[in-house]
Amino acid sequence: MIPTILVDDEPDSTVVLQSLLDLDFPDIKIVATYHKAADAIKNIPLIKPKLIFLDIEMPGTNGLEVLETIDKEDLFCVFFTAHERYALKAIKLDALDYLLKPIDPEELVKVVNKVRLKIANNQKPDYDNLLKSLHDHQLVRIPTGKGWQTIPAREIIYIKAEGNYSGVYLKDNSNITVIKLLKEFEKELSSLGFIRPHNSYLINTLHIKEYLKAYGGSFVMSNKKEIPLSKKYKQLLKEYI
Repeated sequence: MIPTILVDDEPDSTVVLQSLLDLDFPDIKIVATYHKAADAIKNIPLIKPKLIFLDIEMPGTNGLEVLETIDKEDLFCVFFTAHERYALKAIKLDALDYLLKPIDPEELVKVVNKVRLKIANNQKPDYDNLLKSLHDHQLVRIPTGKGWQTIPAREIIYIKAEGNYSGVYLKDNSNITVIKLLKEFEKELSSLGFIRPHNSYLINTLHIKEYLKAYGGSFVMSNKKEIPLSKKYKQLLKEYI
């Protein structure tokens, strides 16, 4: 038997998934279901499951943060999500087990059989590199006049507050003005290495090339733009370092 837990903030989703697993996989034993990430993090060390089905998109602590927090040495994970926000198809699939909602029973069979084979062969998943890949491939949804477009987070150098708008400045030297407040971007991107050194700026730490101490401090970005560090956000520098 493979002790398994399901983690998804949508109860209906876990009911459907459990029904499909019970139907086709008698060796998959669902030992617990959690609808809050915090409950899963608390109980996983006690239950010690071998397999976890983990929703990426959850309020508060998301699925990636759950996996970053727990002991992953002997745990196999299957991600599932209703969105292609993480550009999952762009990642090498032999390193990633995932399902898109609504779950296709045939795809579920393929993924579970793949995981069962890994367990049988005593393979050890390298989740540290996988988590880095997932973060690197996350897409940011940018509202436009016609709807929205998605941009890889790694392509964004910084975002600047411009009244009720925000200017999104990209690696290719282009920029997009969107009707979205900087604080909304901050909430969305803080888990992806974006920090706010100034009330008017949100910067991608991947694109920081230099820190200058003069005049209170500033960050020089990959496009040579100098972003000031305000006194209000001085503690942020210490945390980043």
